[in-house]
Amino acid sequence: MAALARAKASSGGERINVTPLIDVVMVLIIFFLIVGNLVLERRGGVDLPGSVTGELEEAGAEPVIVALRVEGEVAVDGVVIDADQLQTLLVSSGIDRGRTIQIRAARSLPFASVRPVLDACRAAGAERVELAATALEGAP
Repeated sequence: MAALARAKASSGGERINVTPLIDVVMVLIIFFLIVGNLVLERRGGVDLPGSVTGELEEAGAEPVIVALRVEGEVAVDGVVIDADQLQTLLVSSGIDRGRTIQIRAARSLPFASVRPVLDACRAAGAERVELAATALEGAP
């Protein structure tokens, strides 16, 4: 009986189970898909206006992103808030002196919708506020 067990063990008929490896790869793929969507959502998912002037975004401290969507929503770093709460949120978050607030307003919004956000940033004590746009041909 022991000889039969040894013959089965040494026959080389064993196979490597790759199921755990496939599971790990699938989890990583799903993770990167979700993180990619979160990054896009954090940027506001806004159709920005175009511009041939302006400066390119510099690497450095991450700005506070305020997105103004066509639906009238205001989102701060991806979290939708009431427009009346913007100043309070900016003050309570303690805007660092060097930290930039980047306003990403939808292309189709009139300036009258953007002005209250600029006023709230000024009232909160922000020293640097940027209006984001996409670079058009001819931009530096």
